[in-house]
Amino acid sequence: MTDDFDSFREGVDLTVPLKNIINEFYSKDLAKKSSSAKKALWKEGKFTSAWEPYGYRKSEEDHHQLIVDDEAAEHLKSIFSMYMDGRNYSDIARQLNKDGVLSLTLQRKFYKTGEKPLPESKPWNNYEVKRVLQDVHCTGDSVFGKYQQSVFQGNKQRNRPESEWVHVENTHEGIIDRELFQQVQSKIQEYTEAYKKKHQQNNGAIRNHNFYTGKIWCGGCGNRMTLSRERNGTFFYICGANTNHKSGGKQCKGHRVRKEYVDDDVLRLIQMHMKTALDTKK
Repeated sequence: MTDDFDSFREGVDLTVPLKNIINEFYSKDLAKKSSSAKKALWKEGKFTSAWEPYGYRKSEEDHHQLIVDDEAAEHLKSIFSMYMDGRNYSDIARQLNKDGVLSLTLQRKFYKTGEKPLPESKPWNNYEVKRVLQDVHCTGDSVFGKYQQSVFQGNKQRNRPESEWVHVENTHEGIIDRELFQQVQSKIQEYTEAYKKKHQQNNGAIRNHNFYTGKIWCGGCGNRMTLSRERNGTFFYICGANTNHKSGGKQCKGHRVRKEYVDDDVLRLIQMHMKTALDTKK
């Protein structure tokens, strides 16, 4: 009604698509201008993300400036130290949860609300530990533009190629030495390559045995269950939240079931339905 739309008026079918085209161009132009303004801030080393990297909080005087959170910074140093001492993500997460350290997610919530949440409400997990170890902000440098989000396309986010990232040095006070940070990145890369090589041999066999990809879900937490093979050759479906449980989380108990039991149940159900169908025809 605000556009003076009347389906019974002649010629209205021409104005509606014309307005749609104008709105489309306007949205694209607005997105382009917004992106340009953000890039200008990036080149000045201004922090524009909604969430602070671990170990930092936004300055009250300038929300585009990161300042060190002394307590979180000590925990960050501890995470790097534990990793260099040979402890894996699960061990580190378990130790942080045992010590009652707020996870990355809860730390951000604390900054936003001012109320300190219970550490066990959202404990550390493997993913958050790895994310903290790989965040270059801890060195005092910044990397912007890793992802592109299109409001015009419904807030869809995609990864940008590294060549399009904006690297700015010395944008804020560093917590972790750059040399140590690079040592950790090299160690993570070595572990990733070794893990891929180790499990590559089983990938084909597992794919050939997995008839229920994306169709089996944990009854305890609702996470998708994945097929895994033990050293003795036995196949199990394991809850996807199992890593959180190993890290000290309480979201799920890491349920698992032998593949042969699943096959037996599926076969039994198929036979039951076939019998019902045959009985109905009779």
